[in-house]
Amino acid sequence: MKRIKLGFGARIYLLVALLIMAIMAAAASYFLITQNQALKGALSQQARSLSESLAEGVRLGVVLEDGEFVQQVASGMLGLPNILYIDIYLSDGKLLQNLGEKKHDLMLSETMRAEAISSGFSVGKSAVDQSNSGYLDFMVPVRFEGDASRVAGFVRLGLSTTGITKKWQETLVTTIWATLLLMMIGCALIYLPMRRIIKPIEQLSEGALKIGQGDLDFKISVDHKDEIGRLAGNFNDMAASLRKQNREIQKKTDELERSERKFRELFENIGQPLYINALDGHLIDCNQAMVDLFGFADRAEMIQEIRDGALIYANPDERNKVIRELLAKGEIKEREIEFKHKDGTTLKTLVTSRVRFDEEDEAVGFEGIIQDVTQMRSLEDQLFHVQKMESIGTLAGGIAHDFNNLLAAILSSAEMARMKIEDRESVERYISTITSASLRAAELTRGLLGFARKGKTRVEDIDAGELVAEVEGLLRETIDRSVRIYTDVSPSLWPIRGNPSQVHQVLMNLCVNARDAILDAGGHELKISLRNEVIDQAFVKAHPSALRGSYVLIDVADDGGGIADDLRDQIFDPFFTTKAIGKGTGLGLATVYGIIKNHGGYLYLDSTIGKGTTFHIYLPAAIKEEVAETESALDVMTGVFPPLPELEMNKLVLFVDDEEVLRFIVSEFLKARGYNVLLAEDGKQALEIMAKYSDAIDLIVLDLIMPEMGGEEVLKVVKRDYPEIPVIIASGYSAQSLDRKMAYQNYDGYLEKPYDLGHFSTVIEGVISSS
Repeated sequence: MKRIKLGFGARIYLLVALLIMAIMAAAASYFLITQNQALKGALSQQARSLSESLAEGVRLGVVLEDGEFVQQVASGMLGLPNILYIDIYLSDGKLLQNLGEKKHDLMLSETMRAEAISSGFSVGKSAVDQSNSGYLDFMVPVRFEGDASRVAGFVRLGLSTTGITKKWQETLVTTIWATLLLMMIGCALIYLPMRRIIKPIEQLSEGALKIGQGDLDFKISVDHKDEIGRLAGNFNDMAASLRKQNREIQKKTDELERSERKFRELFENIGQPLYINALDGHLIDCNQAMVDLFGFADRAEMIQEIRDGALIYANPDERNKVIRELLAKGEIKEREIEFKHKDGTTLKTLVTSRVRFDEEDEAVGFEGIIQDVTQMRSLEDQLFHVQKMESIGTLAGGIAHDFNNLLAAILSSAEMARMKIEDRESVERYISTITSASLRAAELTRGLLGFARKGKTRVEDIDAGELVAEVEGLLRETIDRSVRIYTDVSPSLWPIRGNPSQVHQVLMNLCVNARDAILDAGGHELKISLRNEVIDQAFVKAHPSALRGSYVLIDVADDGGGIADDLRDQIFDPFFTTKAIGKGTGLGLATVYGIIKNHGGYLYLDSTIGKGTTFHIYLPAAIKEEVAETESALDVMTGVFPPLPELEMNKLVLFVDDEEVLRFIVSEFLKARGYNVLLAEDGKQALEIMAKYSDAIDLIVLDLIMPEMGGEEVLKVVKRDYPEIPVIIASGYSAQSLDRKMAYQNYDGYLEKPYDLGHFSTVIEGVISSS
């Protein structure tokens, strides 16, 4: 069946007509319903009035249970219109009298009696008798006169509904015809107004269609000044506005094309390599600088060759890390990446890139700029090496003093061993001294070589958690049992890349320092924690030396005495130490710092006096190497003044040096030469001895470089307070290399380390003789 298509006007007219019909039908239905309710209400009112009147009339007969009396009273009412039956019941529900054609049960149910008593007038359901005539059943209670609370019986009345039904049917027919007539009149009356309204709308529809098809010169005729007319005028204005916008769009398009040409020229001619690629790494576009950087013949060749971005990475796996970071952050700035030139050489670059999005805000690729820093990095490496060599030169000057002290002890002990070769016990002690000094010299050499190490070391992927477990086992076997060791390794710890032995060395150095701090301060706890950490821009702002990226963070914490603020900037300097003489070289933390920097990591510390210190180590790769700390075989001097020896001779020498080995060897040598000897381990102790024994001291041998109070400062005090006592100064430096102002100091002799005992004896005897 073919579907009939109605126009807009016909649909509007049909809709309004249906609306009128619906309203008419609703009004007619409402009228019929209210009419029916009114008829039933009138019948109920009639029934109630008759029932209550009859109840008053039959009260006496019901009370006396006199059926004949009741019949005489009720029979007169039975002849009234619409009354079909009258039943009289006693209070217990028993039928007393029945009048009319319909016969009921001899007993009323308890429910019916209760309902009549509670409501005072009950209306039963509509019913149909045997003659198919409808009726309604009504019932009222008969109450005692003067006591309405007592019920004597009930009056039940049946009224025919035939009359009201007939009236309602007549009303229904009349209403239907009237409604149909009104519907037709209403539809006829709205046709012309609807037509006047719809015609302009149809014109608007036609105009909108033409405008939508691009005919912006079409103009809708405006015949009315009402809303439709204003709407037509608005359509005409809109068409004019669209014509103007079209002209502007065309102008903007021309400008955009010119701008695109300028951008393309800039893209092609800029000196920095630019690129655009897809998510899979396929190169979409690049400029000539990019082509030149990677050594391709032209752009077409490069785009054809680079189907996968990983092909130009020196380390293809690094591209996946870069892509993940880009997608997570949206951009990267000056990320250092090594690429591979077409000829296979490595390009060191700084890449700034961002994600490209489509109209649906979905990532579709990347675009960025590449800065070639290969030559700059080469120059930096050369400069760093030069600076490192300068630092090593400075270190060599600083370490010369310690080496000369050790060598002096070794050489002097050897000479003493030769002098006393017949005394085996003494020789054994001298040989032990030589061994101890040699071990310390080897330790100092290892520290210096570790700090000055140049070139790449073996690197590999490391499980930092396993290395910490190894370090923990070593610590539990080697350090004091009073120190409790805790480790906290986060699950799913990232693997790191580096040299295992060097990172092991970092952890052992820090843990040994923590142990010393704990024991010195009476603490009890050392804790090593590992977790994954991402350094972001906020962290970099607070720590400018750090670089953004993913790290394994290693915390080494102790509850020792803490580090004073004025020492924090010095603790990583080579040869700086706060340990007692003979207990450390001062290269431990300098080595730690160098290893972490060589691994591309970052290190800082938190420390509170009296509470402890935590070193925070950020390593892109973190491993550890066992470094056994070589303890000096010699004990530290107690600081108690030695008793004044009995002067068998008249010459007493005060020998001042911070190296206990030298003090022992020189003391033995001088005693063997017939001198009495006093020993001091630093300048402060030397002055205290001078204050006590100045009258007896004949000569002072004074080391220049000592902790706390150096020899130069002691020399000034001695020459000021004890000018009569001659002083010989000793140093690992040559006399010509001493500070110029030392030349003006009034010292009496000079000894250069390492000592030659023969020359040592000659200088001492010469100074004593001349004084």
